[in-house]
Amino acid sequence: MRVNRKRYLSGLMLAGAFISFPVLALADPAADPVKEDETVVVTGSLLPGTGKDTASPVIVITSEEMQKKGFGEVFDALRGQAIVTGAMRDSAPGTGNMQNVKMINLFGLGASYTKVLINGRSTANFPLNNNVGDGGNFANLSTIPTAMVERIEILPGTQSATYGADAVAGVVNIILKKNIDKLALSVRGSGYDEGGGESIRVQAVGGLKLPSDGSLSYAFEFSNRKAILGIDRDRTAYSPYDDDAFARISGSNYYDPGVAGCAQMSDLFGGSMTYKVDGAMRYCGSDYTRSSVATYDSERRNYSGYASLSQPVADGHELYMDLSGTYSRTISNFGPVFVWENFTDTNSGRSYLVSREIAPEEMGSWKTSAKRDYGTQYDIALGLKGAITGNWNYDVSGSRSFYKLKQKTFYPVKTEMTAYLADRYSDISQVFVPLTPEEYAGFSDTRRRNASSRVQQLTGKVYNSSLFDLPGGSAAFALLAEAGNESWKDTPSADFQAGLYFDGAQLASRGKRDHSGVATEVSLPLLPWVSISGAARYDDYSYAGKSVDRATWKAGLEIRPMPTLLLRAGMGTAFRVPDMSYLFLGKSSTNSNSYDLYMCDQMGVSRTSNSCRYIMPNESTGNLALKPVTAKSKTLGAVWTPTPALRFSADFIDINIKNEVRALTLANILFDEAACRQGGEAVYLGSCSQALSLITRDGVTGRVTGVTRGYFNVSTKKTQSLILAGQYQFPVQGIGQFRFDINYNRVLEFKSQNDSVSPVVDQLKNPSAGGLFKDSMNTSLSLDSGPFSTTVYAVRYGKSPNYALLTGGPASTSYGMPGWDKAWTLFNLSASYDIGSGFAVNGTVNNLFNRMPPSKNWDSQPYYNAALYNVYGRGFSLELTKSF
Repeated sequence: MRVNRKRYLSGLMLAGAFISFPVLALADPAADPVKEDETVVVTGSLLPGTGKDTASPVIVITSEEMQKKGFGEVFDALRGQAIVTGAMRDSAPGTGNMQNVKMINLFGLGASYTKVLINGRSTANFPLNNNVGDGGNFANLSTIPTAMVERIEILPGTQSATYGADAVAGVVNIILKKNIDKLALSVRGSGYDEGGGESIRVQAVGGLKLPSDGSLSYAFEFSNRKAILGIDRDRTAYSPYDDDAFARISGSNYYDPGVAGCAQMSDLFGGSMTYKVDGAMRYCGSDYTRSSVATYDSERRNYSGYASLSQPVADGHELYMDLSGTYSRTISNFGPVFVWENFTDTNSGRSYLVSREIAPEEMGSWKTSAKRDYGTQYDIALGLKGAITGNWNYDVSGSRSFYKLKQKTFYPVKTEMTAYLADRYSDISQVFVPLTPEEYAGFSDTRRRNASSRVQQLTGKVYNSSLFDLPGGSAAFALLAEAGNESWKDTPSADFQAGLYFDGAQLASRGKRDHSGVATEVSLPLLPWVSISGAARYDDYSYAGKSVDRATWKAGLEIRPMPTLLLRAGMGTAFRVPDMSYLFLGKSSTNSNSYDLYMCDQMGVSRTSNSCRYIMPNESTGNLALKPVTAKSKTLGAVWTPTPALRFSADFIDINIKNEVRALTLANILFDEAACRQGGEAVYLGSCSQALSLITRDGVTGRVTGVTRGYFNVSTKKTQSLILAGQYQFPVQGIGQFRFDINYNRVLEFKSQNDSVSPVVDQLKNPSAGGLFKDSMNTSLSLDSGPFSTTVYAVRYGKSPNYALLTGGPASTSYGMPGWDKAWTLFNLSASYDIGSGFAVNGTVNNLFNRMPPSKNWDSQPYYNAALYNVYGRGFSLELTKSF
């Protein structure tokens, strides 16, 4: 393991500073205490374990902690973790398919590198392709209600030896509630200091005992949240454009509507349209066009339910079932619908280029043209577990997870809109007369899109926690086998596929694949103070007549030189089977005016000569020949617990990813083809045979007649992080029990390479794709005093790249001085009181000091880095709970 010594020693010094000060815990034993002799399900292991620390660090967030720290949603709890350093988007405009979803990005490696589980089982991914950042498929966290959550466990690092594909950056296991013996009803209202985002949430959580020691737990949640529009925040309200409403013949020859003509539009965009003069330009404009319709948090309504059944069926055997489901409706909008067309004025015979943004008042509401997602998701598992003989136990189950999405957008049909406006704007002065909602509806239609994803599998596990005795205790062994399949389908309506709407075409995609896997794990306590563990797994995926298989492994070492100190180390491999969207994405065709590099060389002219430049037909499609992304990780850490009330941990994590998937450009492929035809080697692609197979040429003229673009295994990533944590609990006589927590993550290294010929980019010096935080820290101080409790929680997001650095790089000054914005620190304050008679009240203030994101150099919408920050501002919530 090669480590930058200077950085690593600095990290150890920082760890020492933390250890000299009483602070936080990666795993949170005090929030949910477990006796050492009590076995529980452990994330990251096939074996039941105890509550003590192991070779793998685990971050635990309990439902109680979520409430105390002001986390209103599962996504909020995960976003506040120190190891979440990469882009998450927070529903900001401009994120395409992603505006209505919430995703987690561990270590900044990308959302699709984190495997999300529900009760230890895979959940179906959001069924639309991630069209921002690293792309791929991922789990949508906005559909998981807090009413159902018992705790969230995060296992950082590669975990494919236990969980199979996608567990590259880590695993998030959301564990739902069980064994509830009372009913609790709660109502929560929330809002923001600057308006927008008002919400109401109703929860019911209960349980009952069944005959023969059976139990049934259940939960229901309804939530309704209004959107936050750009106009609701000072930071995002200002959105001037020079072409809000104008008509021109040339660059300086404009039709002048005059003050009176423009006054006809004065009620649009909230009454902000005015007559503007800018040199030769005369137009009607508003400084609030986009912000009047763009959503910075979607409007959301969710109905969710959950039931967990446990019923002994014979001596030592138990039947269980978990069922959860959510129906959601979300509404989001990117920006105004606009017109950019040439129309002829019959009075003068002149042709005008008309630029015109259609205001919400002309459509009826900002919601009229908004994207509406209707999602249905359910997860079900049915199983039987118990004892076989001796110390052998089994657990067999079948599970199915399904996510169905219906999307509707009321949008202009291009030909109908152009035809209608051509007639209306035959009198060019009509450009400045507002449309009516009826006119907008006349040339618009409902654009539809249906998509779904499904994962289902059968799993069988046998294990023995006391296989044989060793000097340090009992050896343990587990064996798991599973088989299943997954499918993905994205079916836009025929008119959407044909490109009849104003903003282009979306083609259909679909695919399915079968999966089987076998895994084993062993734990060997060699000595009272030394224990080793190991896991190995083999997975096979078959699709489209192909078979892709991969073996992975993991090893761990625990050394306890004294009862209060654990030294731990681990290493392992992981893989990510090609995403369904990368494999099966539908074909789209286009024509591009490009340089034929091979022809340029044959002609003996410059590769930028117009004599070898012409229109080339090309198409983009999924790639069934993709190989799995592979990864390795190493961990090295220590946990020191000098007293039951005091705990520290420090962990170093190194993750190295290869064969990453990227979309190559037409120029990349033409470059490789030219080199290979002239005796050279492919540099962007894996081989010359691959490069030559992607291009077809005319046998007579030699001109390119077709190019196949798409996804290829060409890039790499490498990151190193130091994670520090601590916890201290102490009573103060006459006041109550205090608890102080702190978590810190420092990114020591993050390098990436887009392909074999591109330079390796140090993302800490020359960031791209939204950037990342150099470090992150959260801390909290809680007090429990009888019926009263209160918590102050703070999260500090470290430096992030400013616009100049992110856009132009460290050497560019086109957008000002490249550099890093200062850290962003937010505070939450919560308090709860047990009133008595089963009543309790909880109040929370999020972002106590109303901190807005840093915005250095951000001179265009949205005036901050929407990949890393949000503009929600100070929020308030009040919750009343009644327990029976």
